[in-house]
Amino acid sequence: MEGLGNDFIVIDGRRHGAPVSPNLVRRLCDRHYGIGCDQLIVLEDGARASHVRMRIFNGDGGEVESCGNAARCVGLLLRDEMENDVLTIETLGGELEVEAGEGNAMRVDLGAVRLNWRDIPLAKPMDVMHVSLSDGGDGILSDGCAVNVGNPHVVFMCDAVPSDDQVSRWGKKCEHHPLFPERVNVSFVHFQDDGALRLRVWERGAGMTQACGTAAAASVVVARLRQKTDRCATIIMDGGTVCGEWLADDHVTIEGTSRLVFRGCWQGQQI
Repeated sequence: MEGLGNDFIVIDGRRHGAPVSPNLVRRLCDRHYGIGCDQLIVLEDGARASHVRMRIFNGDGGEVESCGNAARCVGLLLRDEMENDVLTIETLGGELEVEAGEGNAMRVDLGAVRLNWRDIPLAKPMDVMHVSLSDGGDGILSDGCAVNVGNPHVVFMCDAVPSDDQVSRWGKKCEHHPLFPERVNVSFVHFQDDGALRLRVWERGAGMTQACGTAAAASVVVARLRQKTDRCATIIMDGGTVCGEWLADDHVTIEGTSRLVFRGCWQGQQI
């Protein structure tokens, strides 16, 4: 499945189970020798009958907390199982609520934004609104904002849309910086004249991706905190556009489309 070019292998393991290992994840995600994807998603039975549990694995084999675009894809896949057009998804980062819209559109509530340095987490106390990673980045990395929207993010404001080389160079530097003990997703935001946010993303464990739902949510929060936008904004990524909103109850949502691309088998096992 894919959401704005952010692509996923989704395995529904609720009936027969889906044991995965880091090595299997890496093989499946490899675009040359496997099926190929940004992240592998495994669905399991949730704690309650109306819930589903979503496990998220990056291409490097590591399991992570949350993914907004994957949640939209799972919502589309399980649309017939929704009660009143709503599906509750359990993740390591907390519960997500997916609401069906028109066509293939899904709206995901990612939960409350966390802005305490311990909750992101950072390695030491600091003002999360002004995080400096000044060792490189042509000055861009000197004033970021760190937030947690189910997983850790650092967001930087840019005067221009960064190139692939810049996103890769700066993203790698930030992802593995000692300030982030659990590594971090890295966003670069350029404010357009029409008020939209032009976003480029480096995801931990996946690298440069076409889109990232939690990064879109983080960018809306930071844009509001920096008084650049209202609580609602359009976010344009390489793979397409979503609408993000930071609600009055502190929850943050994203809405966009997703698509089932194909079904297939891996070594004779239906997935």
